[in-house]
Amino acid sequence: MLFGAAGVTITMVSLFGLIIVLGLVVDDAIVIGENIDAEIANGKSGARAAIDGVRGVLSPVLVGVMTTVAAFSPLLVVGGTFGDITRAIPLVVICVLIVSLIEAFLILPSHLSHGRPWSRGPVLAIQSRVAKRINWVSEHVVRNGVRFVGKWRYATLGAATAFYILCMSLVSSGLVKFVFFPNIEGNDISATLVMPEGTPFERTEAAILELSEAAFKVAERVKEERGEDLFLSIAETIGGNTAQGGGPIGNAGFSSAENVGQVQIELIPFGTRRMSASEIERAWRDEVGRIEGAERLTFTASIGGFGSDVEFELAHADEATLIEASDRLKAEIERLPGANQIEDSFDLGKRQLLFELTNAGRAAGLTPSDVARQVRQTFFGEEVQRIQRGREEVRVFVRYPETARQSLQTLNEMRIRLPDGSSVPLYTVAETSESRAYSSINRINGRRVVTVTADIDEAISTPAIANEQLLSRVFPELDAAYPGLNWAQAGASREQSEDLASLGQAFIIVLLVIFALVATQLRSYIQPLAIIVAIPLGVAGAVLGHFVLGYPLSFVSIFGIVALAGVAVNASVVLVDLYNQYRGDGQDPVTAAANASARRFRPILLTTLTTALGLGPLLLETSPQAQFLIPMGVSLGFGIVISGIMVLFVTPAVTLVIEDIRNLPEQVRRLMARREEIGGPAE
Repeated sequence: MLFGAAGVTITMVSLFGLIIVLGLVVDDAIVIGENIDAEIANGKSGARAAIDGVRGVLSPVLVGVMTTVAAFSPLLVVGGTFGDITRAIPLVVICVLIVSLIEAFLILPSHLSHGRPWSRGPVLAIQSRVAKRINWVSEHVVRNGVRFVGKWRYATLGAATAFYILCMSLVSSGLVKFVFFPNIEGNDISATLVMPEGTPFERTEAAILELSEAAFKVAERVKEERGEDLFLSIAETIGGNTAQGGGPIGNAGFSSAENVGQVQIELIPFGTRRMSASEIERAWRDEVGRIEGAERLTFTASIGGFGSDVEFELAHADEATLIEASDRLKAEIERLPGANQIEDSFDLGKRQLLFELTNAGRAAGLTPSDVARQVRQTFFGEEVQRIQRGREEVRVFVRYPETARQSLQTLNEMRIRLPDGSSVPLYTVAETSESRAYSSINRINGRRVVTVTADIDEAISTPAIANEQLLSRVFPELDAAYPGLNWAQAGASREQSEDLASLGQAFIIVLLVIFALVATQLRSYIQPLAIIVAIPLGVAGAVLGHFVLGYPLSFVSIFGIVALAGVAVNASVVLVDLYNQYRGDGQDPVTAAANASARRFRPILLTTLTTALGLGPLLLETSPQAQFLIPMGVSLGFGIVISGIMVLFVTPAVTLVIEDIRNLPEQVRRLMARREEIGGPAE
């Protein structure tokens, strides 16, 4: 109903959004339904129980859903390529949650107002047994556990802080790596070769055959060692390449040139094949080593990707300095762990000869254009006549014989005509040198730039670590060694930094909005801290989940953590709201906390389980298309489970600490009064 107005179509991404919201959408219904059931158990009639049950949790449920909506909303404005791809996910989640509120407040109470149990026979027996076990855990484990942590609330807060620090240390220690976009297992790998301009077809063909032979050697070795087949087919392209195979910088579509070639390998589908595509690519690259004379050799294994892992643009007024600085940067990148496929955008063109007049040539009255014109006449020719033959026109050129034009030795025998009509050997009036021009020159804002790129093997290091080392250590040295050098992070790495910065700003906005919503509900500026504490504990759970399942943290994971911020506080809002009700009834703080946790144990348990189980299909999905969204499911799933457990025990402890802070002035006043009674006026 809402997707059309929101601009959402049914795609793979929007379907994943439905999977993500599958467990979230029932949270408000569970809390309301459980409260109605509790009212019925207290002896109220069906209609009255339904009305009172909804009224009892109306505000906390509304705030809980709105915090989830607020958490997903900033993801609508995340920029970059990834933001464009995943924008449908927050739209789907927000639409579904809004409709779920209508259902939970207006339709569900009518369904539950009959006041009679739905189950019959064996189902009723199972339900009763499960309900008794849950009630036993609520009364004996949760209630007594909260009483214990209530008495030791400061130690509990310290233990929760230690848990958070321990989980976050998994990232700082490198046990959980951070990569912006994780490699997605594919069923194809390719190698794209670029030889120097002017390389004959036969030399390119020999290099491509060398690449193919290396691939077959890897397949045979794996077959002998593991008994596993790797390849379905190998295709060789000589004289061209496609962009999806990782062609030269700036290429798109199919390029045709004798100096370009490509080898594409179709692998046995992953699952049947145990060895990953990245492992095969690494073994293939090691087997190939260096191709003699190759300008660029690029291996590609993963699906998708947003460009090179390392990419920097260098600019300098002096070309020689620019080339030297780029060579030094490439040498420094080569020292980084896991760095490979280090390239620059200096594309050398064909070989060329440069002619420079000698002093004798200038004294004879020659100009550079005189020499250039006569050399061109020698090899290309000079048009001297056009002859009409019927309807066609024949052009007549005068030039050296073909045998003479095929050898540079002709230059040593060539004679140059002087202005006075005489002629002299070429080598007496001009010096000849050989060079190679650039086939392309890149400029940004009028300044010539060179782009240096590299990839990082994530089994050894990560792009984030490599870029940080370059920015902190290498570029300060380059600035000192080459005054006037300008550089900037470019391409995917720059876009990734901008995306992470925008997501960090979005996370801050989410926290402020959540705090405002919770503070409005609780009518307090300090008590929302007891609810907000669920967010860092959920983040710790997300990191722990990546460690347990072996996934690296990625931009997709951060995407899920931002969404987690709104989901994690839902149970806390309901719990603290009930605590305040019990305190208003005159219960002491520890008793109120224990009763609130025991009373809200069942809805918290159910909402946690439904959210985690709702993400189960995504976590268990093995298709390559699903792999880039699984880290988001890991963040949400594990974050919800950990925060759900912590809410039952840590949130009451923090609430009691806040209660102590609130009562601190009164306690100080009583202490001062007691000292006056015992020993005279206080100093």
